[in-house]
Amino acid sequence: MTKRITLQEMDESTVALIKTGLFGTTNNSGNAYSVTVSSDITKLEPGLPIRILINVDSTGAPTLNVNGLGAKPVLKSNGNAANFKLGGLYTVAWNGSTAFILQGEGGEYGTATAADVLAGKTIGTDSGIVSGSMVNQGAKVLTPSTSNVPIPAGYYNGSGYVAAYTPGKRFARGIATTDSYSHFAVTGLAFKPGTIIFEMDSVVGYGAVFNVHAITNSPTASQSIMGFYYEGHNPFIHYVAQFNSNGAVGIVTGWGSMMNVRWMAFEE
Repeated sequence: MTKRITLQEMDESTVALIKTGLFGTTNNSGNAYSVTVSSDITKLEPGLPIRILINVDSTGAPTLNVNGLGAKPVLKSNGNAANFKLGGLYTVAWNGSTAFILQGEGGEYGTATAADVLAGKTIGTDSGIVSGSMVNQGAKVLTPSTSNVPIPAGYYNGSGYVAAYTPGKRFARGIATTDSYSHFAVTGLAFKPGTIIFEMDSVVGYGAVFNVHAITNSPTASQSIMGFYYEGHNPFIHYVAQFNSNGAVGIVTGWGSMMNVRWMAFEE
């Protein structure tokens, strides 16, 4: 029968090794860490596990030198450099060729930064827990303007909206030429006009005649309007305007010759 050996029968170093495994507190020079464990370790064997208590945060890719056997990179299982924190207790294992591999590492981290995370929330990163800085805009309401309205950076909960824009009165303008009966038409408007102002140039008798007139909306507006005239010519001119819901308007002037008509139409 094999005799069992009790802890009392072992030397002190063997008892410590059984109780704690290969364990030590690191020293460092920058990101180069070193640790001394059992003097029995004179060679790095594949799978050799070592527990280390970190004496200071790492600020870059760390290396670890165990028992003076040479500095080796310390990597996560995905190949990225490990990130040590002061007071952290880590287990690493030698991969048999190039590096110590950090054991028990949690899930992978993404690429989100503080600016990508809502303020008041946190996210785990390679550097530890990071607090978000993204502003919570909530249900933002944007009011239209005649100039560009900046959209603030931040998070929107989906209940915001752009306020309805109530445009001012629209207008249009153009030039028309009367026919031989002095008829002309204003058509193609995108709105129903309330007032149309027009001016005419013509030559009648001895000189030039220039007239400016306004016709306001009425189902069948019929008006006699005083015009400007030259040297004894009849100053009274007759107009008939038809304002239709589709925006078209027909106007008849009392002149008896062809002329250009410059017009401006204003929404009702």
